[in-house]
Amino acid sequence: MTNDSATVTIGQIGDISQVSGMLAIGGDVVVGNKTVIQHIVQQAARELIVHPYKFLSAYDISDKNIFFGRDALTKQLAGKISRHKVLLLNGASGSGKSSLINAGLIPYLAENGYTYLSFRDYSNPVQQLQNCLIDSGISTSANLHPEFLDHTLTVFKNSKLQVVFVFDQFERFFVNVPSAARVQFIEMIKVSMETLHPTEMNVIFSMREEFFGQFQREFEKVIHAFLNECERVNIEPLSKSEARQAIVKPLTLIEAKIGYDEDFIDDVLLVGLEAETCEKGISPSHLQIVCNQLYQAACQQLEHKHFVVIDHKLYEQLGGTQTILRTYLDDCVKTVANHEIEHIQLLHSLLKQMIETVGTRKFVTAQQLHHNLPDVAPSQIDQFLMQLQDARVIEMRPQEASYSLSHEFMVEKVKDWFDEREMARKRAEETLEHGLSEWKNSETLLTEKQILRIRTAQIALNAEEQEFLCTSETACIEQRHKEEAQIRQIALERDARQNALNSRRKII
Repeated sequence: MTNDSATVTIGQIGDISQVSGMLAIGGDVVVGNKTVIQHIVQQAARELIVHPYKFLSAYDISDKNIFFGRDALTKQLAGKISRHKVLLLNGASGSGKSSLINAGLIPYLAENGYTYLSFRDYSNPVQQLQNCLIDSGISTSANLHPEFLDHTLTVFKNSKLQVVFVFDQFERFFVNVPSAARVQFIEMIKVSMETLHPTEMNVIFSMREEFFGQFQREFEKVIHAFLNECERVNIEPLSKSEARQAIVKPLTLIEAKIGYDEDFIDDVLLVGLEAETCEKGISPSHLQIVCNQLYQAACQQLEHKHFVVIDHKLYEQLGGTQTILRTYLDDCVKTVANHEIEHIQLLHSLLKQMIETVGTRKFVTAQQLHHNLPDVAPSQIDQFLMQLQDARVIEMRPQEASYSLSHEFMVEKVKDWFDEREMARKRAEETLEHGLSEWKNSETLLTEKQILRIRTAQIALNAEEQEFLCTSETACIEQRHKEEAQIRQIALERDARQNALNSRRKII
């Protein structure tokens, strides 16, 4: 299967028992286990719970104690881990996949003896995994090859550690990772699936449902009948009983004297939330947005009362579920902008840079935001970024000071702010950006259709981008001339055959 130079031996692996006290936090790969999670949760417990609902943010490991409604599903998924090499979770945007994984499944698996390596973003997964293991002192090997994951898992097993690899929000893999690196990663998965038993290989993929087709195509091109080897679970919306737990139980953990009217929950709130979901059930994102807005309104009333009941009256004051959901992001932006039109437009410009046109979030550095808005003072941009963070509209990655929307659910709303011309320009910029990355990694050039998209948008190009575009155009022209020559040759050969046939007919 492998040669000596590519084999990772136990001698090349450091003391991996140190994983018990290690957490690679803040990077693209997070590592931990039961001890790490207990430490995270204990630290979070020392802080007063001010926000019982996550509003626009996904639940994380630190939110384990306020995550309710998915207990049965968490146990069901955990039961599948040891029986299947690959567990594939998919569902609609806003179905709560990331929250389920981070606040539900990972803590539950860790409690039952698993060590986890969780990917939170993707550039080159094989290299990211290798860097994580090297930085953590687990591996000293710098070789990248298809057997890397296989040998790493074997070494973990020999060290009595059960490891689960978690690839959350895997749609970003298809958006951000060049095709050559994607194939390299899939080949690594293939080798492990061919050689390891289900108890030795535990991998979880989670992605939005609209990317499932591409996932299947790319994986089955390398791993034939890949889906036959996986356990696939579609993450459905919350049932009414699950939603009820998610509404009521977080309030029992806070000191504020706020409660729900029981009849209002069953007869009004759950009914209104269910009406906003196309399929049967209740969207976790809808629930968090509406309950957060109700809670914030109740907190304002506490200034004049000793106890506030969230009921039908308060609900109607906010306009009901439909109005809350339609206006929540606009309301946040207007509040941060102090209702000034110029500042609202600036905030729209900031948030527009944090999405991909295919419908996913994108992390953008502060430096890029400053560069793309040269007419705005960097200090003003930074101030708005802080305020958007406080409003939980965006999240920040401290290590590279990059920003993105706090939830995928907001992407479609932000896309509505683009006019047709802006959207065409952004698609062209993304085509150029991704194409340039592919060129650097695998020397893949642009197609004629991609070149036309970029030229039509009239994007300002730097020297490197201009060289890339001209090289692509030259290659396309040469390819077109070659194809035209082939067509002419085929036509000549066809005519020659026809003439020969006609001559034979005349002779006959």
